[in-house]
Amino acid sequence: MTRKLISRFVTVFALMAAFAGQAPVNANAAIEGAAYLGWELQLAPDAPPGSTAERRREIYLAAGNYYWEVSATRVNGDYYLQKRNIYLAAGTYTWIVWVTKTRTGTQYSYVSSLRTANLDPAVIDGTFSVHAYGRYALQSYLEQR
Repeated sequence: MTRKLISRFVTVFALMAAFAGQAPVNANAAIEGAAYLGWELQLAPDAPPGSTAERRREIYLAAGNYYWEVSATRVNGDYYLQKRNIYLAAGTYTWIVWVTKTRTGTQYSYVSSLRTANLDPAVIDGTFSVHAYGRYALQSYLEQR
């Protein structure tokens, strides 16, 4: 094999390893006044920059005040959380949660976004470092207050 072919194989393998086993976790779960969007995935410190995974769903929300958070949790380990209170107009929203390997060492960024057809998206985001291969739960939570 040539070096170029080996390099491509290693890159593809690293991407597969970084996002292997992405089983939905409460992808469409809803309880009275609250909803979750998330899943578990395997993250690697040496995944290629720009590697991305996402989940999305359409959700109807009544007008009102909401508590909104996005979190990344290493199974049996570190916990990262961003949260905010937000007023949302009634309507159907595209709710997206994604994680991306940044160009900075072992850093990943995680984002939750709510978007309607007529408005700019509302966004919560944060970053965290992955120092060893591990399973992470990436989740966004929304609760009407």
